[in-house]
Amino acid sequence: MSAAQPLPRARRPPAPRGESGMATAELAVAMPAVVIVLLLALSALAAGAAQMRMTDAARVGARQAAIGADPLAGASAVAPTGSSIAVGAAGDLTCVSISRAAPGPLGRAGLTLRARACAFTEPGGDGP
Repeated sequence: MSAAQPLPRARRPPAPRGESGMATAELAVAMPAVVIVLLLALSALAAGAAQMRMTDAARVGARQAAIGADPLAGASAVAPTGSSIAVGAAGDLTCVSISRAAPGPLGRAGLTLRARACAFTEPGGDGP
């Protein structure tokens, strides 16, 4: 009986000369696109958070205006910085509107966030 000899290893053919470094080039081209998509996704999340804060601020302002309290104090305490706040009345309703440019690149692109909330004016409240 003879000793078992190892089988010859299959050799991989060498890569053609024109394709060396292709993975590096593809990564260099794809990386900026990944960064831009990530930046836009983070900007969209920030815009969503700002929109929720503005909606809450409008709701607080409308409730305070409905009972005769200062709506700007409550709304500006909750609203994101740089928001413009407007108070108005229409019949039995007291409404608070808030607007602001979206944060980050979406705001520079011209996206404006808006929120509005209305509440019935309480019988003892003065309204705006």
